[in-house]
Amino acid sequence: MYVLGIFCYHSNSSASLVKDNKVILCAEEERFSREKYTGAFPVRAIDFCLKQANISFKDIDHVVYCAKPWLDFHKRILLLMKHMPASLKFWQSHRGPWLQMIKIKNYIIKKYKINKKLFDFGYINHHIAHSASAFYVSGFDKAAILSIDGCGEWATTMLSIGDGTKIIPIKQVEYPHSLGYLYASIAQYLGFRPNKDEGKIMGLAPYGKPTYCEKFKKIAEYKGNGDYVLNLSYFDYYKNGANVYGCKQNETPWYSKKFVNEFGPPRKYNEPITQRHMDTAYALQNLLEDIAVKIVHYLYEKTRIDKLCIAGGVGLNSVMNTKILIKGPFKDIFIQPAANDGGVSFGGALYKYFQLNPNAQRYVLEDAYLGPEYSNEEIKSEIDKRRVNATFHKDIEMVAAKLLAEGKILGWFQGCMEFGPRALGNRSILTDPRRHDMKDILNYRVKHREAFRPFAPAILEERIGEYFEFSYPSPFMLLVYKIKKEKQKLIPAVTHVDGTGRVQTVTKQSNPKFYNLLVEFEKLTDIPVILNTSFNVQGEPIVNSPKDALGCFYSTGMDALIMGNYLLPK
Repeated sequence: MYVLGIFCYHSNSSASLVKDNKVILCAEEERFSREKYTGAFPVRAIDFCLKQANISFKDIDHVVYCAKPWLDFHKRILLLMKHMPASLKFWQSHRGPWLQMIKIKNYIIKKYKINKKLFDFGYINHHIAHSASAFYVSGFDKAAILSIDGCGEWATTMLSIGDGTKIIPIKQVEYPHSLGYLYASIAQYLGFRPNKDEGKIMGLAPYGKPTYCEKFKKIAEYKGNGDYVLNLSYFDYYKNGANVYGCKQNETPWYSKKFVNEFGPPRKYNEPITQRHMDTAYALQNLLEDIAVKIVHYLYEKTRIDKLCIAGGVGLNSVMNTKILIKGPFKDIFIQPAANDGGVSFGGALYKYFQLNPNAQRYVLEDAYLGPEYSNEEIKSEIDKRRVNATFHKDIEMVAAKLLAEGKILGWFQGCMEFGPRALGNRSILTDPRRHDMKDILNYRVKHREAFRPFAPAILEERIGEYFEFSYPSPFMLLVYKIKKEKQKLIPAVTHVDGTGRVQTVTKQSNPKFYNLLVEFEKLTDIPVILNTSFNVQGEPIVNSPKDALGCFYSTGMDALIMGNYLLPK
């Protein structure tokens, strides 16, 4: 049985293909279109799934769209009527994606020449799809589930129980009260893009002080029994519909005049970041963590299950996840590597399969390498088109380790592309974590990111306890641990201002080539850690193909590129 899951709306369009009980292929549309965060119909991602599986659309048994848009539309109409004329902006921004969603079935029928009578197309609740994306591949027979994002249909947070192949909702928080939109609104206030740049605030927060923590308690409050409320007088997103489509810099504010009156003027894009901005980020992150930890305590009390699954866009907040793991009551935790909306196509396809096959066996997601893969022959063909020098090496991990030990910045392109926003050793830029100046060099020559944002350490999983104060595995780079004080001086390039690192633990089973590279690097340096960041520059998606990798390599200050077994120096 083949089930195709799709999602497209304001961002993170994706497609996922289930064969029997397993997701075999996934990709976000942005990796093919090269438009970061695109919400366009994932035609290229679908084409990839069909081509890679060697099937046609007529071989698909079921297609699912991972939201039920009509469930929130009629409720939003009632809410927005209260806030005319500000809500007129809603109709302008919502019309495009709304029409796109209701036309999806007809679009597919026309594009792929499907017999309308034989076409099985359905819709799945957005938070159910999020929940399924984490629970079904967690390896837990039974688990509590937290799905938390901006808004899906009318829910912003859903608490559920996963049991076998069943997902049983037990509680939800509803729009306009949303931790996702709380975070996005203040991200915009701080001069960043809502629904896109929230991760930057997480990196900025450790530079702050608890100046505004008490004042922020007025902005959002945990009410008990899994409920929280926002003080809506501090926000405008629910009045003008700005949250629907996101907004460009200096367009519709998500925060209110009251917020500005109390916390000062908003930062404009590219303005200097001051201590006030850092303190605001600190207070926001602290507030999110506090409410999230209280929610999961309630979830445990309600379920009495010691395993937790997390999905939804807020689930990409790795600092929050760590607080839940350390301060929460759960023994084990699983976080979906594509926790954002890109991952709902993955969950929706699985949910449909297990609805139809409730006694089928589930599988465990060991890695996120579910995208396109290119052979050495395909790589060589693209190199030849460029007419550039390249050499073939059987011992490519050893070659790479020597370059890294010499302080080189290396593009590393291997195997299947990762699904989700984190580069996990297949579409990565790698360098030596031992140099104090490497973070600045990498930013200046390649990444062009804000100086306050940290870079991640990848480490051999069996060595994590030697370098970090917590040793729970973190295969998808979604947990942040304190680096032991005596080790911080050894890996300064991946040590954040608060002494932490957003760690990726690597096993031989999950990624043999990347694992071997770490082993070879340790032989040369006595350090089992490599700085790992995504293979892209700011504003562009992670590279997908050899062509993308070559383009990025030659337009930046990387020292060398390794694709498959080919080395391209500069």
